[in-house]
Amino acid sequence: HLPTSRAFVSVSERSNQTHGEQRVKKFLIGLISLLVAVVIGGYVLYKYKNRPPEDLYAYYLSQDLTPKGKTGVFKIGLTTREELDPTWWYNIYQHVVHARIPWPVSNRAMADQGIALMDPEHFYATEEFVPTKLVDRFGSERDMDAVPYIEKYRQGLVKWVPPRPSVHLDTGDWLYTGRQDGIPTQAGKRINIAKYRYYGHGIKQHKIPAHYQTQRINDIAFKMLEEKYPGVPYYTADTMDPYQWHKKIYDLLDGGVETLVLMSPMTMYSDYEDFHNGFLHSVEIVREWEAENDRGIKIIIAPPMGYQKPMREGYQLIMKDKLDTLPAGADVK
Repeated sequence: HLPTSRAFVSVSERSNQTHGEQRVKKFLIGLISLLVAVVIGGYVLYKYKNRPPEDLYAYYLSQDLTPKGKTGVFKIGLTTREELDPTWWYNIYQHVVHARIPWPVSNRAMADQGIALMDPEHFYATEEFVPTKLVDRFGSERDMDAVPYIEKYRQGLVKWVPPRPSVHLDTGDWLYTGRQDGIPTQAGKRINIAKYRYYGHGIKQHKIPAHYQTQRINDIAFKMLEEKYPGVPYYTADTMDPYQWHKKIYDLLDGGVETLVLMSPMTMYSDYEDFHNGFLHSVEIVREWEAENDRGIKIIIAPPMGYQKPMREGYQLIMKDKLDTLPAGADVK
């Protein structure tokens, strides 16, 4: 009986081995299938989250420039505020993240990791130092519990954040992680930089005349428009003021405008400020209105101001002034 028993055991062992190999094979196939599904799914999600916006530049090149029916003009662009406006700097940070940083890295850029703090006397620091005063984006030296941030620093609750190599001329700052701020930490840092580095020290008069100067040009341009086309409605808005942006387009369309002419204060158009921002979101607002009112709107994108002779001549004069400062015989490349 011994040989028979051994034969039976041998067959049983082979059967168990075969079943074991099949289980391992099924497991490996399942694991590989799962990994493939995850990779494909991740790639599809990545492409969906980072899908390119509508190609308005192609539309601009091939558009029909003939207005139809009542025509309105809407100027949309980015103009720096004369005085510090924290909301403007928060909004522009949001725009930079969504326009320049792909998903999912953008999630980290929008993370609220705590309260960004700055020593007003060392706003330019690139290496860790011992602060004497720390303030938040509101300019307050104290947290909500009335404890000074500098005291929390002494308690070891505030840490130094070095400048990021990926950001040109970036500076370091301090971070209190005891609570969240309510906005992205990096947005808080940008507000602090704008307050102390730009408006506080970098600009002598602590004001930027860009908004005033832009408005002067707007006044001249729209006066010429009124003289040539009396009664044509027009509005202007800033891309960093989304409420007014949306409201003014709706006001034009609610007023019976059938053709909306979009224009920008920029000398030359770009994807960053115009085709993927000002014009793009204006078109989205128009389409939102169309869906609500069951009426189509014709959109015309006007050529940039750089096409106008006075603007070109102005830049030529600026260039001439710069070239005149070069020594005779200098080579410009």
